[in-house]
Amino acid sequence: MRGTPRSLSCLLAGAAFGAFDSVVNRVSSVTDPAAITTAQQVARFLSYLLDAGWAWAALAVLAGWWARTWLLGAAAGWVSVSGAVLAYYLTDAQVRGESFSSYVGEVLLWLAACVLLCAPLGLVGACARRRDARGLVAGLVVPVGAAVQMVVLAPGLEGAIVYPQAVWARWTVWVAAAVGVVLLLRRWSDRRSCGTSADVGAPS
Repeated sequence: MRGTPRSLSCLLAGAAFGAFDSVVNRVSSVTDPAAITTAQQVARFLSYLLDAGWAWAALAVLAGWWARTWLLGAAAGWVSVSGAVLAYYLTDAQVRGESFSSYVGEVLLWLAACVLLCAPLGLVGACARRRDARGLVAGLVVPVGAAVQMVVLAPGLEGAIVYPQAVWARWTVWVAAAVGVVLLLRRWSDRRSCGTSADVGAPS
């Protein structure tokens, strides 16, 4: 029962993420690149971040971290991204004026993927709370994965028109990932130093 409020908060956070992503994508739609507005530029920049696979993976990892335990972490990873998927397509249907039934096939496909991918990512998030090397590796999954995706499969850079917002998003992710890695390594090093100091000062 103690995990219920955390699981519910993960579901709500995921739903908010999915709905926001859908709205951002709608606002960022541009028919004439020369007439793009400031709001569309901001929305397009955000869409390149939110549509990336690493962002959805980060949602599952963060949910697992918030859930604390391994079992609840796996459940939270699945629940959060499943909620995001449902909210995304429900919002898409509303903003596009389409029937949700036309998205059912895609929704079921992504929900199945959530079981296979997001539950393990939730476990990674729960493991990131550990103070040992395994916790460090788990914590590095999101920043390293994000940086790699920006090299291998960068969003917005594969079409005939490359918007500057795609380049900004790419560099934003790289900088944020580098900062995240440095902070994680520093925290892990500090913890090891504290542990070593405690061992040295312990009575024999």
